[in-house]
Amino acid sequence: MYKHCLLFLQLLLLQHVYAQQQPANTYAIIIGISRYESEAIPSLNYAHRDAEAFAGYLRSHAGGNVPEKNMYVLIGEQATTAAVYDAMSRMMQRVQENDVVYFYFAGGQR
Repeated sequence: MYKHCLLFLQLLLLQHVYAQQQPANTYAIIIGISRYESEAIPSLNYAHRDAEAFAGYLRSHAGGNVPEKNMYVLIGEQATTAAVYDAMSRMMQRVQENDVVYFYFAGGQR
């Protein structure tokens, strides 16, 4: 009887610990810029496609089925400095300990 009670208590403890654990969420900021307003930054052919492909991967089963609400995808003209800062600010308000955050940038440089 004692062994059964001990086993039962261990199972209850494991259930309590498991219920306390919350799975980590995954978030992403994905930026893809192929063409810039400034002529000082050379245009690229596929940066926007690379970013779209990475976002698609994260949405897939293999990429973890990241919910759309957890992704900030800024492609082309959407990828302004203000939009990037806004996405980072919003994400900082949501991210908790043990969450996973991806920051993906495909674009040119000066």
